[in-house]
Amino acid sequence: MLIISLTFDAYAVRIVFRKPSRQLLALGLVYGPMSIAVWLTGRLFFGSGPLAAGQTLLGTLPTDASSPLLVLMAKGNVALAAVFNAVNTALCQFIVPCLFLWLTGL
Repeated sequence: MLIISLTFDAYAVRIVFRKPSRQLLALGLVYGPMSIAVWLTGRLFFGSGPLAAGQTLLGTLPTDASSPLLVLMAKGNVALAAVFNAVNTALCQFIVPCLFLWLTGL
């Protein structure tokens, strides 16, 4: 993450913070459709047992640890990916338990 962060400057980060709607959209896309899809497939294949709960937990976890590197390789907005990664890492400790509780009731 440190090496990827060296590829953009503070101006690029400032531009990202000027449009927080992109961050909110990305958070919604990371936690919304994926969590619901995994919950549905877990219920379909495993019923309501511990395997379905485990699959639901796995689906609610964020998976963007390597996204800045992939965005760099695709020549995209690396600052946006790095800032989203930092925001997601900070918020996931609050979002994941609430989302898991809401989906499974455990």
